[in-house]
Amino acid sequence: MILLLSLLFVSSTAYQCGTGSSTIKPPEDLSQPKYFPDDWREGQPVPSMDAGESCMRTVPVPKGYYANVTFYKNFPKPQYGTYAGYSNNKVTAIVNDDSHPFIFMSPEFYVVFQTQNETGEHRFAFKIEWIQFPDVYSEYLDVFPGDPPIAVVPNDRFTVFRTGALSKITLSPFSLADPSMSYLLRQSLIFDSDTFYSGFLGTLEHLIYSKVPLRSTRNRIAIFTFGLNKLIDYPLYMGQDSKDGGKYNIYWGANCPSQGLCDVSLDGTFGNSMTVTSYNGTEVIHDFRNFPETAHVNVYENRIDSTAKVASLGPYDYRNQLPIEVKGVEKFYELIGSGVIQMDVSRN
Repeated sequence: MILLLSLLFVSSTAYQCGTGSSTIKPPEDLSQPKYFPDDWREGQPVPSMDAGESCMRTVPVPKGYYANVTFYKNFPKPQYGTYAGYSNNKVTAIVNDDSHPFIFMSPEFYVVFQTQNETGEHRFAFKIEWIQFPDVYSEYLDVFPGDPPIAVVPNDRFTVFRTGALSKITLSPFSLADPSMSYLLRQSLIFDSDTFYSGFLGTLEHLIYSKVPLRSTRNRIAIFTFGLNKLIDYPLYMGQDSKDGGKYNIYWGANCPSQGLCDVSLDGTFGNSMTVTSYNGTEVIHDFRNFPETAHVNVYENRIDSTAKVASLGPYDYRNQLPIEVKGVEKFYELIGSGVIQMDVSRN
């Protein structure tokens, strides 16, 4: 009876978060989770917030730990009112009915949540768990100027790209074969050297939305993905010398479904761009859509130089060259100029 009354209270009574900001301190026993609101627990209905609320909660993350946070949200306007801020000052929207975890690094993260004065319930709560860094093997991958990027499939290791003492490294993301699973990219941490205690640079989710290569401040950059090796069997990121990756305003990789046509984007919104695919087999370019007059496309197999170029395409002559077979493992689709092109590709 007491439990039933508690459930009825949580589900029927709207709470006030208290205007302004405050801190949710970790418990003394870090094996115990923390909840917001304090009197809510998993298994209970997600509580409603009062209308017209505007609040922020800052949560410290102890050294040697990361915060695994699950949000429970359902607002009348799905994209409105809530986002999470990382310690690198990047933010990510918290959307309706997405209970896949976020991972946050020391020293802290913050949550902003707001409700409008409108009809409909604003349900919001979250759970925080503090988890120690795993004891994992570090795998070092050496990159050299002029070499193609090294593409990596998610694994259970702490992957470190390194180059010469006077060089830097860029890390670029690959898209998911199924874009609806993009929440998985939150399960990653990128560091500005070769340990969990190095400066936090971001996540693969941050990279895939920006499409801009992430440049290290040192000659090493590291990444760890949490359990993605059990879910994904194709490359999710690539590292290379920054002088090579820095030639393009956008540099990213594309993954394709196992069957059917693949829609590969060549994004020259901000100028020259590079799209990479990593697949040990032949790709066939069937068509280009929206080929602007301001763009020229070069296609390379395995590396970017004149001996590896298999096609050079402009807006007036590309149809005469289709279809185009592209072999090798890594394929490079270079857009020189500006504009956005959608490319129809299949794989043999």
